[in-house]
Amino acid sequence: DNIGIARIQWMFYEGEGSGIRWDSIATVHFTKAGEYTVTLYVYDAEGNWASDTITVTVRDSQSPLAVATLPSTLPIGSTILLDGSDSSDNVEVVAYHWTVRFAGKQKTLNGPLAEFSFASAGQYEITLTVRDTSGNEDSVTERIVVTPAESEVPETAAWVIPSMAIVLIAVLIAGLIIGPKVLKRRE
Repeated sequence: DNIGIARIQWMFYEGEGSGIRWDSIATVHFTKAGEYTVTLYVYDAEGNWASDTITVTVRDSQSPLAVATLPSTLPIGSTILLDGSDSSDNVEVVAYHWTVRFAGKQKTLNGPLAEFSFASAGQYEITLTVRDTSGNEDSVTERIVVTPAESEVPETAAWVIPSMAIVLIAVLIAGLIIGPKVLKRRE
């Protein structure tokens, strides 16, 4: 300006609230991600003025927190509810992605709640990945041990137990037959 700037006014619009700053330097803290309009007005002593408007884009850089609620062990054939509903974000969690891994295989499911059936005994690795509206992600991995059914006997036990029973019966029979003869000789 040829006369000099007499007054500076900043106006900003932040959703429900707006503000005015009268200093030449204005500091504004936007509390939510989004686009905001900021306008600068300058006035001289004669009442002339000019303005400039910019759009400020505030990005959400805070990652959400993935929380998976799962049991640590369960029996084979069980169906459980994979529960990620305790996951949180400063804005909003918009995507839930489950990955179940077992014996080199992988199954994917989506949603804060998902059902999964365990058809084989062993250790399963379950990962929940959550994403917010800005694309920030967080993951958590849990392990579940699926135990065999009570009626399932390991393969080695299937032949060891009957073999031991046969040996025990043979020893008992031999003791009954040989035992009295040994006693008679000692007398």
